[in-house]
Amino acid sequence: MNLGVAMFIVGYASGTLKLFLCDTGQLVCEIGAHSRQVNALCAHSSRTVFVSAGDDTFVNLWEITGSSIDRLDINLLTSSIVNDYQVVGVCFGQENQRSMVASVYDYKVLLVWDDIL
Repeated sequence: MNLGVAMFIVGYASGTLKLFLCDTGQLVCEIGAHSRQVNALCAHSSRTVFVSAGDDTFVNLWEITGSSIDRLDINLLTSSIVNDYQVVGVCFGQENQRSMVASVYDYKVLLVWDDIL
Protein backbone atom coordinates (compact mmCIF):
# COMPACT_ATOMS: atom_id res chain seq x y z
CA MET A 1 0.00 0.00 0.00
CA ASN A 2 1.29 3.43 -0.87
CA LEU A 3 -0.39 6.49 0.59
CA GLY A 4 1.44 8.73 -1.88
CA VAL A 5 2.77 11.06 0.82
CA ALA A 6 5.79 11.07 3.08
CA MET A 7 5.21 11.24 6.82
CA PHE A 8 7.39 11.32 9.90
CA ILE A 9 6.65 10.00 13.37
CA VAL A 10 7.54 11.78 16.61
CA GLY A 11 7.51 10.21 20.08
CA TYR A 12 6.92 12.27 23.20
CA ALA A 13 7.66 12.00 26.93
CA SER A 14 3.90 11.72 27.50
CA GLY A 15 3.83 8.39 25.62
CA THR A 16 2.11 9.97 22.63
CA LEU A 17 3.08 9.36 19.01
CA LYS A 18 2.24 11.97 16.37
CA LEU A 19 2.38 11.55 12.59
CA PHE A 20 3.10 14.63 10.48
CA LEU A 21 3.23 15.28 6.74
CA CYS A 22 6.83 15.92 5.66
CA ASP A 23 6.06 18.61 3.08
CA THR A 24 3.74 20.80 5.19
CA GLY A 25 4.31 19.74 8.81
CA GLN A 26 0.56 19.18 9.17
CA LEU A 27 -0.46 16.88 12.02
CA VAL A 28 -2.08 13.77 10.54
CA CYS A 29 -2.89 11.82 13.69
CA GLU A 30 -2.06 11.38 17.36
CA ILE A 31 -1.84 8.04 19.15
CA GLY A 32 -1.84 7.38 22.91
CA ALA A 33 0.75 4.65 22.36
CA HIS A 34 2.48 4.22 25.72
CA SER A 35 1.66 5.00 29.34
CA ARG A 36 5.13 6.50 29.86
CA GLN A 37 7.69 8.23 27.67
CA VAL A 38 8.60 6.91 24.21
CA ASN A 39 12.24 5.83 24.07
CA ALA A 40 12.60 4.51 20.54
CA LEU A 41 10.92 4.53 17.12
CA CYS A 42 11.68 2.96 13.77
CA ALA A 43 9.76 3.00 10.49
CA HIS A 44 10.07 0.06 8.12
CA SER A 45 11.89 0.90 4.88
CA SER A 46 9.40 -0.73 2.49
CA ARG A 47 6.16 -1.35 4.39
CA THR A 48 3.70 0.95 6.16
CA VAL A 49 4.61 -0.35 9.61
CA PHE A 50 6.60 1.11 12.46
CA VAL A 51 7.71 0.05 15.93
CA SER A 52 7.72 2.05 19.16
CA ALA A 53 9.17 1.32 22.59
CA GLY A 54 8.50 3.10 25.85
CA ASP A 55 9.38 3.30 29.51
CA ASP A 56 6.17 1.34 30.17
CA THR A 57 8.20 -1.78 29.13
CA PHE A 58 6.16 -2.34 25.95
CA VAL A 59 7.40 -2.70 22.39
CA ASN A 60 4.51 -2.05 19.97
CA LEU A 61 4.31 -2.84 16.26
CA TRP A 62 1.91 -0.58 14.33
CA GLU A 63 0.51 -0.62 10.80
CA ILE A 64 -0.80 2.34 8.82
CA THR A 65 -3.68 1.49 6.49
CA GLY A 66 -6.15 3.51 4.47
CA SER A 67 -6.89 4.66 0.97
CA SER A 68 -5.79 8.28 1.45
CA ILE A 69 -4.30 10.64 4.00
CA ASP A 70 -7.85 11.65 5.03
CA ARG A 71 -8.84 8.04 5.73
CA LEU A 72 -5.90 6.68 7.72
CA ASP A 73 -6.17 3.89 10.24
CA ILE A 74 -3.37 3.07 12.67
CA ASN A 75 -3.62 -0.50 13.90
CA LEU A 76 -1.67 -2.15 16.70
CA LEU A 77 -0.38 -5.41 15.19
CA THR A 78 1.35 -6.75 18.28
CA SER A 79 2.50 -5.60 21.68
CA SER A 80 5.28 -7.27 23.66
CA ILE A 81 6.16 -6.62 27.26
CA VAL A 82 9.87 -6.59 28.05
CA ASN A 83 10.15 -7.14 31.78
CA ASP A 84 13.28 -6.16 33.72
CA TYR A 85 14.81 -4.14 30.86
CA GLN A 86 14.51 -0.59 29.56
CA VAL A 87 14.32 -0.67 25.76
CA VAL A 88 16.26 2.27 24.31
CA GLY A 89 16.51 1.37 20.62
CA VAL A 90 14.50 -0.57 18.03
CA CYS A 91 14.91 -1.43 14.36
CA PHE A 92 13.84 -3.92 11.72
CA GLY A 93 16.46 -6.54 11.10
CA GLN A 94 17.71 -9.33 8.91
CA GLU A 95 17.94 -9.33 5.15
CA ASN A 96 14.20 -9.27 4.50
CA GLN A 97 13.39 -6.97 7.45
CA ARG A 98 10.74 -9.33 8.81
CA SER A 99 12.23 -9.25 12.31
CA MET A 100 12.46 -6.60 15.02
CA VAL A 101 15.55 -5.98 17.10
CA ALA A 102 15.73 -4.00 20.34
CA SER A 103 18.62 -2.78 22.43
CA VAL A 104 18.22 -2.33 26.16
CA TYR A 105 19.90 -0.03 28.63
CA ASP A 106 23.02 -1.41 30.32
CA TYR A 107 22.74 -4.89 28.79
CA LYS A 108 25.07 -6.47 26.23
CA VAL A 109 22.55 -8.64 24.37
CA LEU A 110 19.99 -7.61 21.74
CA LEU A 111 16.38 -8.76 21.96
CA VAL A 112 15.05 -10.26 18.69
CA TRP A 113 11.53 -11.01 17.46
CA ASP A 114 11.94 -13.33 14.44
CA ASP A 115 9.51 -13.26 11.51
CA ILE A 116 7.16 -10.80 13.16
CA LEU A 117 6.00 -9.40 9.81
